[in-house]
Formats: sequence, structure tokens, C-alpha cells
Amino acid sequence: MRSEPASLVIMSVYQPKRCQLIATILMVACAVPVISQAQMYELCPAFLPERPLITALPLDTPTVAEADQAEYDREGNVILTGNAQIRRPTEQISGEFLQYQSHPEEISGRGNLWYETPSFLVKAQSAVIEPAREQGRLEDAIYWLVDHHATGKARYVEQLTASRFRLRQATYSTCPVTQRDWELRASRIDLNRDRGRGLARHTTLRLGNVPVLYLPLVSFPIDDRRQTGFLYPSVGNSSSSGFEISTPWYWNIAPHTDATLTPRFISRRGLGLDSEWRYLHRRGYGEVHFNLLPNDRVYGETRWQGQLRHAAQWRHDFSTELLVNRVSDDHYFRDFSNSLEDAATDNIESAFRVRYRVGSWQLGLLAQQYQTVNPLINKPWYPYRIMPRVTANTSTSLNTAGPDLQLTFRSELTRFDHLSKLRTTGQRLRATPTLSSRYERPYLEVTPRITLDLSHYKLSRNEREQGLPSTISRSLPLISLDTRLFLERSYGDGRFL
Repeated sequence: MRSEPASLVIMSVYQPKRCQLIATILMVACAVPVISQAQMYELCPAFLPERPLITALPLDTPTVAEADQAEYDREGNVILTGNAQIRRPTEQISGEFLQYQSHPEEISGRGNLWYETPSFLVKAQSAVIEPAREQGRLEDAIYWLVDHHATGKARYVEQLTASRFRLRQATYSTCPVTQRDWELRASRIDLNRDRGRGLARHTTLRLGNVPVLYLPLVSFPIDDRRQTGFLYPSVGNSSSSGFEISTPWYWNIAPHTDATLTPRFISRRGLGLDSEWRYLHRRGYGEVHFNLLPNDRVYGETRWQGQLRHAAQWRHDFSTELLVNRVSDDHYFRDFSNSLEDAATDNIESAFRVRYRVGSWQLGLLAQQYQTVNPLINKPWYPYRIMPRVTANTSTSLNTAGPDLQLTFRSELTRFDHLSKLRTTGQRLRATPTLSSRYERPYLEVTPRITLDLSHYKLSRNEREQGLPSTISRSLPLISLDTRLFLERSYGDGRFL
């Protein structure tokens, strides 16, 4: 056994496999992303410890061990004492004492231990890791997750098997360690990577030092696998509906389809059910939403909202889309919307679209109508229905000896209808051929354009417009010149523009 101050290259090939005990902490953090993302991080005080974050090095950088004193023998055992540090390309472990034993393989340390990567830091008082047995233990761990802006503690972090982990007396918060405005605490957390689930026992949510929510047992996902079960509930209150609570239940039906059923209790209105069904098929996707509130005690009638969306890409040049939106009454969005934008909705769209491309031509078909949900809008002012609209557009470059010319042709044939007999209906044919060119220099861009706007209407007049012509044609030539001039100057010794 040799003992000397040393800086050792102990491994020249990097295998990017992160410590499994540290990955355990990351699994817990990823289980509560909604809370962390809701914070205004730029307004929060600093939460990281006063030590610089490490930066990732090239993956071919050798692993280096440094310490005030190092002991090593021919069997590959290494003991680092005093300011000990092991640096790999994307991670670093440091402490007062680090020991590596080769047979059986074991890594241990004690005294102000730090494990650091560019995205998270962990501080512990002691650690024992047995890679061959896939077991390990950290004691008195504090962690900081840079990307989640989160911190927490755990009395013990244990790896029981290759896929099972356990944390005891664990906490999680996005507030600094010295200023816990809110915090989650659990007496024990068990994680199973094979099942993709975690189980927390005796969990409390604390605001300041006051516990406001207690859950004896909480099961949660720790990866991206879809699993059937209840999601986080939501609670609200309003002057028109009173207290409201909803608890979504997610149903993982099959790999290509799922559903969410959300029972709702509204104190002044009654019990309701919101539902969502999503599916994938060989050609596209679809969604069905239906919300039902039987016998609204405030409104006096059954309230509902439905939406159907079905999209299909039949070939690379041919696609269709169906959208259907309906609500039970004009006051639905004002009574049940969660935002001012939705509450101010005047019209909801239903439409069927077809898109087809042939060479340089783009062909389209649209059928569209709206349901007006603003009771202050009278029927004559409802939007027109398009039944249907056919479009044909193309653009091509004309190869000439002179300037580069671009020919664009847009056309549409539309039949427009209305629910009110007081509005004029009919058909419209419109065509707009355009010839343009572009002159470009680093400092200048000029686009001259000539357009002929042709329109023809065949109308069915209402009673008040009898006697007016039923056919109208229009030919409107348009000439335009678009220019852009780029002005710049350098300053700051030529370093800036």
C-alpha cells in the first residue's frame, strides 16, 4: 500500500451511467412537475448553494481523482483523504474521505460529501454504493434540482434492488431551504422502476409551518408510462356556482386510445360528469369531449357541451379534418369557463375540410358554420354559413431571359347561406392572378406586383332588397410596390451592429 499526495487518472474510458441512488431523487422530483412549473422563478430568491455549477467535459476526458493524500495498492483499492475529489466528464463527487474497493466492488465516503452534475447537486454525510449487488445507501441527503428549481431532504436514500428504491423522511419544495413557503413531506417513499410507480406514506402539504393537507397513502407515476388511476383533483369557488371540486380518473384503454372521466360537484348547481376520449388510427387521430350537468339547479335545465375532432392523412397529398362543436345554451361558457377569453366567446365553429395537392396546385374544400352563444347577438347578425367553398391555388416561376417573374393564381367558389331570411345569400366566384418580381441586394429589397381581382356574385335577395340586381361582376386591377431598406452601423469598436 502506497500513500502520497496525488492526482490520479483512474479510468480512461467513460461509461455514461449515472449513480442509481441519485436517479432515485430525480424520479421523485419528476412526479410533481405541475407544482414546480407554476412558480415564477425569476421572482424567487436564490436557492442554490454558494458553489459554482460544474460544466460538462468531452466524453473522452479521462476520469481524474485528486486528494491531499491517496493510498492505493496493486489490487486496485484506492483511499482518498482530505479534499478528495473524483471528476468524470459529466459528474463529480467530492468529500473529506472517499474509498474505492475493487473486490467486491464498493464505493464509500463520509464527511461533507457532494455529488454534482450540471443539472443537480446532492450533499450527504455518508454514502455506501455496491454496484455489483446493485445496492447502496445515502444518509442525511440534501438535493438541489436546477431545471426544476427545487430542493429537498431525505434522512436515508436506499437502493434495495436493481429496480426498487426507498426514501425515508423526504421533503420537496421549490422554495429556498431557508424560506419554506410551501413543502411536501413524506415519512417514506417506495419507488419501483419495473412498474413505473411510486408509493408515498403519510404525506403532508405544508404552507409555511402549517400542515394544510394530509394523505395517508399516495400512488404516483415515476416515468412516462400511461397508467389507469386518479389524477390530481382541482378545487374552485365562484359567486355563481359556489364551491366546486373535480377528480379526474384516467383510463388507459389500449396503446392507441385512452379516456378521462371527471366527476364534478358544484355546490349550487349539482353533480356533473366531464369526459374525454382520445384515439389514434393508421391515418391520423381523433378526440371526443362531452361534458354533462343534469338538471342545473341554478339554470333549471340540463347543461352540456360536446366536441368532436377527427383528422386523417390519407396520402402525403390528401388529408381531411372534421370538427363539430355544440353547447346546450347561450350562457354555457359564461357559467362554466375558467378564463375570461372563453367566457367572452361569441361563436363556436363546426367545419369539414379537405386538402389535396396535385403538382403545383393546392385544392381545398370547406364546409363551415357557427353556433352563436352570445344572447345579445340577434339572428340577423349571426355569421354566414359556408356551404361549401372550393379553392384552387398555384404558384410558378416563369423562366425568362429578364428578371425572375413569379405567377400566382388564387381562386375560390363559395356558396354562403344564413339562418335569417333578412340576409342576402348566394354564390361567389373569385379569381386573383398575380405577377410579381423581386429585386434583392444586401441593403435593399424591392417587390413590384400586378394583380387582377375578379369577382362574380349570383345572389338571392331578401324581401327588402327586391329590385336590386341578382348578379354582380367586378374587375379591379391592383398595382403595388413593396420595398425594404436595411440600415445598420457598427459601434463598440466594431463588435456590434
